[in-house]
Amino acid sequence: MSETHKSRMVTLVVIVILAATLPAAMFGEPGDGYFDFLDKFQTLLTGLLAVGAAGYTINEMVRSDARQEQRHRETIEISMLPSKLALARVAEFLPGRLRHFCNHFRRFSETLNEETLQPQWDKETITLAVQVCMIARNLRREVLGDRITSCQHLFDHGVMDEIEEFRTWSGELMSRLPEGFALAIIDDDVTAPSWYNSATYAFLEVLNRTAGSLADEIDDWAKQFHLDSQPTPEKPARVIPLDAIMPVRPTHS
Repeated sequence: MSETHKSRMVTLVVIVILAATLPAAMFGEPGDGYFDFLDKFQTLLTGLLAVGAAGYTINEMVRSDARQEQRHRETIEISMLPSKLALARVAEFLPGRLRHFCNHFRRFSETLNEETLQPQWDKETITLAVQVCMIARNLRREVLGDRITSCQHLFDHGVMDEIEEFRTWSGELMSRLPEGFALAIIDDDVTAPSWYNSATYAFLEVLNRTAGSLADEIDDWAKQFHLDSQPTPEKPARVIPLDAIMPVRPTHS
């Protein structure tokens, strides 16, 4: 039985008791059986009415508290709505950007020789190498930008750990790239860019793994917003062993 029905039932019982007792108490005479019954059990009936009134009062207090709690929750939800909307927008666009980087890295890695970690350098492979690094640079700017930092206090620990990983490794990669690294695309020389070596590839590989993990973490956390997950990129056809050249994770003093 709902709280509304309970309240109506208590009210009805009180009205019935009053309707049955008040006329006899006001207009009855001694010797009248009903009047004598009321006179004999008036204390009991008064107690029952008091109990009914107390129950009604308590029920109304409970309903009032429930309404206040609901209004409090609604106020909190409204106050957090701008932050949640901003975070939902981040959860919609950032995983796609991260997977876009992963897809470009996969395309580039498939051109490499497993032993030298160098492709057959031509305009296409130079363009791929530059594009991967440019996407990584732009992603780093996105992750460090206001759109992410303004609402990162709402992320859970898993997402924040992956964000810090991405910021760390992307910073290490950017520190190894010269300012004009993208000019290799328009250079007539089709040899390996001066800034590319096995260490550059190693940092790109670590960043690729971190980007994939961050995208997955955001997707898992964003399920509370009922957002559709982006498709997972295809795995590389082959995996190049990096044990010998994997960089040591940087430490910050």
